[in-house]
Amino acid sequence: MRRTVGIRSVSLYHRNHALADTQHASCSNPTESGPVFPDPVPALISHRFHRGVGWCLVAVVVVLSLIPTPTVPPVTGTFDDKIAHCLVYATIMGWFAVITPRPSWWRLAGAVIALGVALELCQGALPYRTASFADVLANTLGVLLGAGGARLVVARAPATVATDRPE
Repeated sequence: MRRTVGIRSVSLYHRNHALADTQHASCSNPTESGPVFPDPVPALISHRFHRGVGWCLVAVVVVLSLIPTPTVPPVTGTFDDKIAHCLVYATIMGWFAVITPRPSWWRLAGAVIALGVALELCQGALPYRTASFADVLANTLGVLLGAGGARLVVARAPATVATDRPE
């Protein structure tokens, strides 16, 4: 009998490994004849590498937030800084969200927002930087956009696998 096992509330990485575990569990001995399933959606990069690149992104944001910066001519008027904050924090949130189970996204969002607040407080303590509440709001908006983008990416990933098991 055919049964579909849903795996909705896990990340892409965890979903792929859960699918693989489900498929391997259906046949106790790989040499005996049994149903053969295609591999789950292959991970393009390993979980460890993905996490490492994410932490490198965080390190770059921390360093760039705390070093003196030269004056850059504005491109879109006065909102260049806010757009940059929003895009950077959306990237960080989205990057980590696709490897984090969805129930933990609130904690992840809180951690990324806390990073932005902490960096703004540090900037306020530095003589060559200034803190801005508007930057904190732009960071928070970026986190929400990153979570929304990650939700779209995770929703497009295969959510179910068909398995042949006796009921």
